Amino acid sequence: MLIDAKLADTSDLNSEIENLASLLQQRGVFIRLGKDFTTFAARIQQTPERAPLHEQFAPDLDMDGAKSAFWICGYDEDGDLVHTQAAHLLDLTGKSIAAHIEEHQHNYFPKSPPVIRSTVKPKAGPRSSSIDGM
Repeated sequence: MLIDAKLADTSDLNSEIENLASLLQQRGVFIRLGKDFTTFAARIQQTPERAPLHEQFAPDLDMDGAKSAFWICGYDEDGDLVHTQAAHLLDLTGKSIAAHIEEHQHNYFPKSPPVIRSTVKPKAGPRSSSIDGM
């Protein structure tokens, strides 16, 4: 299990990631990690049966002002893409996650038909107005 990054120094976290990668490899899944979202987008485009890259991670956009972002791709023994995951860290200093969602609500839908985007609005949860910071 990965340990909480806030509680670990970098060497501990790197060790946990290496252990996880080794366990996955024993089960036939090979992972690649990166920060270049142009590469990530290209990997997803090469696998048309997968969902398209979400706009929040489009390399030509600012990713909602992300301060740090990374991606993980998992491949099977034949080299086929079997898993994708992406995350980014937002600086919400002075702004709640509720305000962020309201401001960037267009990004909280997958590539949906325009009618859905115009009629449905994401609603922030009750505690979201008190969550801010990094």
